[in-house]
Amino acid sequence: MENQQETPIYEALLHHRNKKTDSYHVPGHKQGENFMDHKDDLFRSILRIDQTEITGLDDLHHPCGVIAKAEHLAAEAFGAKKTFYLVGGSTAGNIASILTMCLPGDKVILQRSCHQSVFHGCMLAGVSPIYWKDTYHSDTGFEKPLDLGWLEEKCKQSEVKLVVITSPSYYGMIQPIREIADICHQFDVVLLVDEAHGAHFGFYPGLPNSALSQGADLVVQSTHKMLGSMTMSSMLHIGSKRIKVDDLERQLRVVQSSSPSYPLLASLDLARKQVAVDGYHLFERLLNELDQFKKDTFPQCKWVQELSCHHLRCQDPCKMVITSRGQTSGIEMQTFLEDKGVYTELADHRRVLFCFSLAHPDRSLIRLKEALWDLDRWLEIQESNIQESNIMVGNPDALHLPSKTELVLSFQEIRKHPCDRVRLEEAVDGIITEPIVPYPPGIPVLLPGERLTEEWMEYLKDADRAGYRIRGLYQDQLTVGVSVNIVKNRLWDR
Repeated sequence: MENQQETPIYEALLHHRNKKTDSYHVPGHKQGENFMDHKDDLFRSILRIDQTEITGLDDLHHPCGVIAKAEHLAAEAFGAKKTFYLVGGSTAGNIASILTMCLPGDKVILQRSCHQSVFHGCMLAGVSPIYWKDTYHSDTGFEKPLDLGWLEEKCKQSEVKLVVITSPSYYGMIQPIREIADICHQFDVVLLVDEAHGAHFGFYPGLPNSALSQGADLVVQSTHKMLGSMTMSSMLHIGSKRIKVDDLERQLRVVQSSSPSYPLLASLDLARKQVAVDGYHLFERLLNELDQFKKDTFPQCKWVQELSCHHLRCQDPCKMVITSRGQTSGIEMQTFLEDKGVYTELADHRRVLFCFSLAHPDRSLIRLKEALWDLDRWLEIQESNIQESNIMVGNPDALHLPSKTELVLSFQEIRKHPCDRVRLEEAVDGIITEPIVPYPPGIPVLLPGERLTEEWMEYLKDADRAGYRIRGLYQDQLTVGVSVNIVKNRLWDR
């Protein structure tokens, strides 16, 4: 067991800074020396450790020094056979993993609700996706556990190369990874778990078990999301001997920058140290404070309600979701809270999501409690106005995803077709050429190769009116990318 107090990358950067060297190498800011205005002090302080692969600082793409040691410490802390530091976010980890495991035409089972990076990886690899249908609790909108019988049947019938699941979901819902891994391994199928929101799992008994501890072969974690590293910094863990390390290293060199950010790498070092050394008692304190916060807050609320599945032990306790008992949308509630200085992770037509981490002091929970009470009082006025005017603002039932999507062209075929931006009304019956992705959470509702039906067109217009930010829908003009040939020739009528 190595000393988890060590932070090899960060310590090497501090050592180099303290030597007060002259820089005749990149980056051009020369440790921040070209930013001399006092208002640039904060930025300049970061640049003092923004270095390149000089002597003593190792090389992310060929680690044999401080980066190699840092990755080894991370593997030990998280329970992996090998860990890679990522500077391209979990996106890089997902894409590299899929490219490592799959050849064109290979069959991959994945949830329809996977992050867009999983679909991008599948498109680049040229695989044939088999979609694992998600089902949802009607009262909360949270995902239900995936159908294990369906998975076993598909693995029996098809030559599946890879299974990709997301656990936890954006809202913190957990999938039965142990059972899924057992089925996959029964048929010699590799399991990749996108655990972007679960890097903290396994560090305290009150948290869910990690995917690595339950038999996942590959696990991608966004260390920056729920732990303390900087945005874009993530980790990719190998959990079994089914993975060829050399192949994965090669794909990581393909998808990541050849000039990795040293502040990002150092932040991974520091985040790993914190959770490995102090995670147990810090999470114990956080979860106790959250429990007391909820007991103090929600009984006093008439309109604000917490949506939870914690009693089923299938939800991350560091996520909190609220809704209105009336008709006010989550997006409207989010806007109200922002006016009070409380910024949340995301909102949809029904819900607002809060993410809690080791960084939340008591005083922030006091401020949040007061903001939620203010929101509750505002909702009472809002709801009475809605009833008086008989206008449903943000109707919780108004935004239902259309039940069906129709795949017309494969990922490989759609790349052969030229595309153009067309107004939504004119694009009906056209074939989508780029993912349509409400962000956050970054889950595509329509994928390249799928048909834009009248029902989907109305959904996107409603979502735009409700205030969603949607990548792939150019909301200034309500246009969308579709295949020009198919729109012009109406090939679906032949």
